[in-house]
Amino acid sequence: MSTEVKLALDYEAEQHRKRNKVVYKRLAVQGTMIVVHVALIKFAIPNVLWAVLGLMFWGGLIYAAARSGRWVCASICWLGGIQDVMYRWAKKRVGFSPRITQIAVLVVLVVWVPLAWLLTGGETMMSAETPLQNPLNVSAGESLLMQAGHFLILIVAGLTVTVFGPRGLCHYFCPFGLAVGFMRDVRLKKKNGERLLQPLTITATKKA
Repeated sequence: MSTEVKLALDYEAEQHRKRNKVVYKRLAVQGTMIVVHVALIKFAIPNVLWAVLGLMFWGGLIYAAARSGRWVCASICWLGGIQDVMYRWAKKRVGFSPRITQIAVLVVLVVWVPLAWLLTGGETMMSAETPLQNPLNVSAGESLLMQAGHFLILIVAGLTVTVFGPRGLCHYFCPFGLAVGFMRDVRLKKKNGERLLQPLTITATKKA
């Protein structure tokens, strides 16, 4: 084997190891976020304070992604992580415009929090008893069956790749990309407007 061929093979093997290292790191982060996601659902209380914190969290992520790209989807999203784990079974069997379904999911998410708060009698963070305080008390929190349902949702999310293809759940139903795209368009229009105004401002200053 010539030196050139050996160097090429070594380079390819090194690049393959680097790619695998990145993938494993991403899966580790996504796996951690899956656990955090389940914990947040498990211990959350539907009330105004929790809704405000959620809006601040997601608003911050949308703003950051609009400025620096969709790294949230690629590296952090727990639902995306589940789909990545199931990638080998991915096969796209349907095809339709995702805009309608994304908007529908966004509307449901916006309506869900205040509706859930009203249905629970408007309990506050200080007065409501959480599963964290008494995890096995069915009357105080969720039953074990409901807790298992959280993991079932994640499994179903992973299995959607067999119908919608790789990251199909994200493409067809997740409104995050829709919100990021809207925020990015707003930023671009604002920047373009400022660029158009700069020459006019300079000209007006010179005339004055």
